[in-house]
Amino acid sequence: MAAPKPKVDIPFTSYQKFVLAILAFLQFTIILDFMILSPLGAILLPALNITPSQFGLVVSAYAFSAGASGLLAAGFADRFDRKKLLLFFYVGFVVGTLLCGIAPNFEFLLGARIVTGLFGGVIGSIVFAITTDLFAFEVRGKVMGILQTAFAASQILGVPLGLFLANKWGWHSPFLLIVGVSAAAGVLGVTLDQLPYVYIATGISSIVMGPIIGRLSDRIGKFPMFLVGCAIAIISVIVYTRMPIIGLYAVMIVSMIMFVGISARMISSSALMSALPDAADRGSYMSVSSSVQQISGGIAAALAGLIIVQNPDGSLGRMDILGDVIVGSTVVTAIMMTFIYRFLKKRDEGLKQKEEPLEAPQIVDA
Repeated sequence: MAAPKPKVDIPFTSYQKFVLAILAFLQFTIILDFMILSPLGAILLPALNITPSQFGLVVSAYAFSAGASGLLAAGFADRFDRKKLLLFFYVGFVVGTLLCGIAPNFEFLLGARIVTGLFGGVIGSIVFAITTDLFAFEVRGKVMGILQTAFAASQILGVPLGLFLANKWGWHSPFLLIVGVSAAAGVLGVTLDQLPYVYIATGISSIVMGPIIGRLSDRIGKFPMFLVGCAIAIISVIVYTRMPIIGLYAVMIVSMIMFVGISARMISSSALMSALPDAADRGSYMSVSSSVQQISGGIAAALAGLIIVQNPDGSLGRMDILGDVIVGSTVVTAIMMTFIYRFLKKRDEGLKQKEEPLEAPQIVDA
């Protein structure tokens, strides 16, 4: 039996580096826009005179429209040049974000988020389709880790800037610059002035750990790294949603650990799922996959809006219940990913057996 081939580090070409940088920048702006509403909850609720449930509807509107557009795009995603398709949807995404920046009321903002989601929801799938076409499976963990730094960069740059601008010039200003973060004010006793520091810390941890996690997933395996990320996420979510009002540094540490777990799950699962489709169906598959993720995000946002309540003092209650829902869904995801991993492993073993040449018959002297 032949010895297993040692894993080698495949270097990127200049063209691959250029394309990867462009795709990372696009992901940066998309993630900023997707995250933009959450930190503005404390400002939007009184500014637009809306309830937490209505706010959850605005957040989920983007996800639902993005999911619907992804399903529609699956029918023609592989018929057009990916670069032209990416440019078309990105222009529409920018227009939708501009509409959010000039929204005068709740209804207009809701419609603007739907428009933004219709275009922005397809971009992520196109980015991953281009990435899968351009990079071999052996280095996709590394590539996904680099793309994941866009998420971290949005926290380091967008989080503090978005909150500072919103506090100074109102909630419209972050939309105009496509910046944002997710909300934590009022839950852990962290003020809006302190919140940027929390996301700077989590962003730095993500941007440092993203490439490391990507390399580790290529080295030890995508599925084991996914399970490690699930374990870290579960523990940190339990702690995060049950913490009393504590100091800023403790919140920063727990947030950093939680985002490491989230990054490990996202990077490893993206690399693992990219191996499922054939090259001819990759664009359609990525569109459907992105749609399912967006719709799930919309359901999650709407469900969170129903679970979370605003206490008389302005803080958010029932975070422990929300944490239990997150933990349960994480466990279910790990179980589902186990079946996918076994399917891929069985398929790869079958392909290897077909590729192995038959041994030549031995001639025995009479």
